[in-house]
Amino acid sequence: MNRVHHIILPLLTLLALTTSCSKIIYEDLEECPQGVYISFYNQTPCMEAPETVGEVNGLYVFAFDLNDVLVTVKKVTGWVDLTEAYKVELPPVEKGQYSFIAWGGVADQYFTFENFVEGVTTKKDVMLRLRAENDKAISLGEHKVWQGESRVVSLPDRKEYGTVFDEVAINMLEVTNRINITLRLHKSVQDRYNIDDFDILAYSADGTYLINRRMPLDNPTLNYPGVELYRDKVARTLSFTLMELKTGYHNLLRLYNKKEKKDFLEQDLLGKVILENPNVNLECTHDFDIVLELEDKCKDCPGNNLVINIFINNYQIHSFAVNLTNRY
Repeated sequence: MNRVHHIILPLLTLLALTTSCSKIIYEDLEECPQGVYISFYNQTPCMEAPETVGEVNGLYVFAFDLNDVLVTVKKVTGWVDLTEAYKVELPPVEKGQYSFIAWGGVADQYFTFENFVEGVTTKKDVMLRLRAENDKAISLGEHKVWQGESRVVSLPDRKEYGTVFDEVAINMLEVTNRINITLRLHKSVQDRYNIDDFDILAYSADGTYLINRRMPLDNPTLNYPGVELYRDKVARTLSFTLMELKTGYHNLLRLYNKKEKKDFLEQDLLGKVILENPNVNLECTHDFDIVLELEDKCKDCPGNNLVINIFINNYQIHSFAVNLTNRY
């Protein structure tokens, strides 16, 4: 047994020396590989500890130099499970400082992409556009999109240090929002209105993104399709999945009465509705339940007393009066 050990240990040492990239073996280390192993996690400001991102459909990982110019990009198609153990290897071509940006859930069926050119593309160039036809967005369903950026990583001169691989983790933050909107007819209006007379509509100019996650201000306003989850004689629920909601991007919630050809509600979805709930933090909350309750506040009184009561995640914010005089 001792003789076997005496034979194996020198062989292992010789193997390690001949397969390593160091000055012990090579005088010229210029060909030594270098790179960065990139892992992924999710942690919002409201979370005490990081969590795994889970499965995403499509993944892009970009490496940029200190001037924010693209050095290399790696695309992974299909479903990828971003567990704690999953890593992407990116080998920058030479020594220097790099930052990394990742986009997850960016499948071709939902988005169109720009051509990313090494040495030309920057973080401020367009990353993707949500597919749409005649300003009507494609339905995202339950699909989620994620984006994150790493700290700066420094790689030394391979001529001096040989093979060096660093590791960095990217905090992937969600860029999508799921909104269930319910129209409910209060008993005071059930003899006057039919649930089938109303369309529930959601709009936002949030379909184009730069690689750094910012949005151009000249985005077209998209009409997002809703998927019906529930309907009866006095209530109807539609599910919408929108991209990131930001102030100034024409976020609109609209309740349209087809029979009267009249908007019963047309309000800023973000500023006048969602953010009226003081418990909402857009960095942490991506699922919203909105209830619109149409009520006649004084059915036996003369004149128009229609209001829409609004609830956000079971929190009543306020009521909007319905103006029936301004018809189209």
